[in-house]
Amino acid sequence: PIPDDFLAGSTVKDERTRIALNHNFLSGTVPSSLGSFENLALEVIGNQIEAIPDSLCNPSDHGQWMDGMLGQIGSCAAIACPAYTFSQDGRQLNPTVPCTPCLDASDAFVGHDTCANANKERQILKEIYTATNGDFWINNMNWMNDRMPICSWDRVFCGLGNEAKDHGIVKLDLEANQLDGQIPSSVYELPQLEELNLKKNYNAILSFKGIENAQNLGILYLSEIVVDSMNGIGMAPALRRLHLTGCGLSGPFPEELFDLSSTLQELYIAYNDFTGTLPSKIGTLTSLTDLYAYDNEFYGKIPSAIGLMTSLRNLVLAENLISGQLPHELSSMTNLGLFSCFRRFKDGPKLAGTLPDFSANPTLTDLYLDHNNIEGTIPSDFLAASSQAYLVNLGFNDLTGEVPKEVADLPPFQIELEGNQITSFPKKLCKSDDEWQQGDLGIYGCDAFMCKPGYYSKYGRQNTTDSSCLVCNADGDDSNYWGSTTCGGKPPPSGGSDKQTEYKILMELYLSCGGSGWTRRNNWGHDDVHFCDWYGITCTERKTVQTIRLGANNIIGTPPPSLFDLPDLELLWLYSNPISFRFENIGSATNLYELRLDSTNLRTVKGISGAPSLEVLDLRFNRLKGNFPLEILELTNIVSLQMGDNYLEGPLPGSDHWAKMKTLEELRLGVNRISGRIPDFRSNVLLSDIDLSHNLLSGEIPSNFISKVPSDVPVVVNLANNKLHGPVPEQLDRFEKMTLYLRGNQIEVLPVSLCDNDNGSWNKGDVARYSCDAILCSPGTYNELGRQSSEETPCLPCSTPSSFYGQTACGGLTSASSRRTGQIGWISRSMLSACILAAFQLLA
Repeated sequence: PIPDDFLAGSTVKDERTRIALNHNFLSGTVPSSLGSFENLALEVIGNQIEAIPDSLCNPSDHGQWMDGMLGQIGSCAAIACPAYTFSQDGRQLNPTVPCTPCLDASDAFVGHDTCANANKERQILKEIYTATNGDFWINNMNWMNDRMPICSWDRVFCGLGNEAKDHGIVKLDLEANQLDGQIPSSVYELPQLEELNLKKNYNAILSFKGIENAQNLGILYLSEIVVDSMNGIGMAPALRRLHLTGCGLSGPFPEELFDLSSTLQELYIAYNDFTGTLPSKIGTLTSLTDLYAYDNEFYGKIPSAIGLMTSLRNLVLAENLISGQLPHELSSMTNLGLFSCFRRFKDGPKLAGTLPDFSANPTLTDLYLDHNNIEGTIPSDFLAASSQAYLVNLGFNDLTGEVPKEVADLPPFQIELEGNQITSFPKKLCKSDDEWQQGDLGIYGCDAFMCKPGYYSKYGRQNTTDSSCLVCNADGDDSNYWGSTTCGGKPPPSGGSDKQTEYKILMELYLSCGGSGWTRRNNWGHDDVHFCDWYGITCTERKTVQTIRLGANNIIGTPPPSLFDLPDLELLWLYSNPISFRFENIGSATNLYELRLDSTNLRTVKGISGAPSLEVLDLRFNRLKGNFPLEILELTNIVSLQMGDNYLEGPLPGSDHWAKMKTLEELRLGVNRISGRIPDFRSNVLLSDIDLSHNLLSGEIPSNFISKVPSDVPVVVNLANNKLHGPVPEQLDRFEKMTLYLRGNQIEVLPVSLCDNDNGSWNKGDVARYSCDAILCSPGTYNELGRQSSEETPCLPCSTPSSFYGQTACGGLTSASSRRTGQIGWISRSMLSACILAAFQLLA
């Protein structure tokens, strides 16, 4: 309780005084001795206070209290809403608008700012757990434990990040948690739920029945689960983000989405089987900023009403069956940053007509229109208003004539024009800033744009040392155009293989891996359909296999080693399949640059060092055990390495080992059991994205950590939830833009030099707003993120002292590996007793 003699010795009782005690665990009755204050602002909402004495609420004695509102309202409601009522502010602020009744309240405390029934919320969570085989979840700590507050249950987040609360769930983050079964519709009855993340639970099933009850639900992440239909989605009262990538949906564009036009901002529906034309009514989605509809079956023209979507920033319609003239309204969408409508893989009608000028799109950065039938010349005012262009791909169309000289006056960007009928190219561009073509112009000269007539390369230009522009033979096998990828119909020298051999390899995969039971197997094994048209297969222009994308397709068994004999194979996706994968023969795949085997129960990487060309390797969510495999370090071309959510343990290899990976940019090893000290990665000059969170790493962060990474490169470092101690290295101050996560460690020093004006862009601009708290909450304070990221998530004081920065709870550290059940036991937190936060005076 609040002490009876609280502030009894104050000498300013005749001045305006504010006592801020909101959102703690104060109990009992507010002491009547506070009545000696003449002008008091008493903030006690969100506690466990049972009563406020009537003597404190007499308007004749304390009419000035609560900035005069007590005199106007005439009751204790001006200080705190009575028991079994609530308001958004926890008290009455308007004489004519009383606190709202809350008959379902599970306690009789005053000052509620929400109407929550803890018993109901607990029951809903139990229903979800039982219906989806919760005993087999990856993360299920504290679930079903009636002695623990529900806000301490794994992946359950409550208001203000307070794990000791027993009500007020605002987020359920159950991503990739092996949920299996039908999600109960009661999930929509969690009264304060704002975000529901169920993505990558491949056997979870969700219906939108009952979503009208989710009054606060703004974010739904459902990608790669089973959504039985779109019925009911239009009833969502507050939905802003809807992610439905790879959910097995089909049929026409869902009409119910138009009922969300006033709220919906993000719509992700890629990798489904939606069909039909895009309706003109799509123009009513004026709040939409992101529309990702990659790889569906939409056909016909893009409606001109697309121009009414004035908030749209990202529009992705690639790999549909979109055809005809692009609407010129696209050129006037002032917020458009990305437009993608390429057709690299699917046959059928394609975009035709002329190229819009995109001359009034000042924020356009990426434009992908390659592999279509767009004809005519490039407009002279093409991209005239864009100062941020990054990559423009117009390759493999039917464009003719010259590249306008005005393009040379634009800021440098990368432009792909190969495979057209370009007859003239401005010399001015060849003498422009070396930064054109992502720096290739400074290395390869004008060939970095396009090979000149009479020359060719496999890319139509030179962008690597082994893609030089080669002269055509003098026997008439030449090219009259810039950017040729063939010479008189001949492809550039490369591997290639017998088509019958490739057919046999694919059939071996189908027959040995349960093809008849695959979720999608369109055209597989049909002799009358070329294998380039089989589901998940894309081919080169020479009709050889280029990519295999069969993720989450119920593939079983052991994929045959002969897959790696496909000479032009560049990308292999077998993620989220219960297979037994082996790396035997991977050395034959000399062009394989991306391999995704996440969620395949992989137990060993033996043989992987033979992969000579791998750049992207994803092995997350598997069963890799033991020390970090040194064989991985032999992959000297790796750019992105992801091995998080495994069972790796022991120390990481030293920095000299990592120095072999000179091209490494992204390293993700979070949620393992890795111990020992952090390597300094001093030789990895490109490494700008590191996730080592949720491990058992100890010691100090090296002072020369990533010391060779240029200071102007944006850097993301996640070392949260380990056992690190000591200071945050002041040397990190050299980075202009850094995202740094360090919560849940034993950090003892945070240099103020990391929180000053030159670090304002750190943590997505939070440092400019919240100073050091944006990096780590100071000792003696906490929130669920261990730092402040918004006005709604301040660092809150604890009643018990702490020497460490970045704590996510009071009364003990969260275990470093607590995200995985059974690794390290949760350190119990006692329910905090009365906590006096602050009392300070403000002159009226």
